[in-house]
Amino acid sequence: MDKVRKDIEKQLTNLAGVSPDDAKFKFLKVLVDFPNFGSTFVECRQFGDSTLPEKIILAIHKRGITVLDPLSKAELMRKVKIFPNNNLQYF
Repeated sequence: MDKVRKDIEKQLTNLAGVSPDDAKFKFLKVLVDFPNFGSTFVECRQFGDSTLPEKIILAIHKRGITVLDPLSKAELMRKVKIFPNNNLQYF
């Protein structure tokens, strides 16, 4: 999280003197590149994989599903499955 905070602070510094609308646009352009941008986060309890903690967070996004540790928010697993034309795919 410290890296994210530093990146955001750096970008905010670069926005000095920019109009509010342009600042919002530039800020969103930065956020879009974050790996879990646009994700829906769901707290879950899993029982099938002994290598993962019992409680996990699923980040569901247009590129697939990412499993996160609920305490550290570290990425534990990424299951990339492109959803063409926004059709739901089942794993």
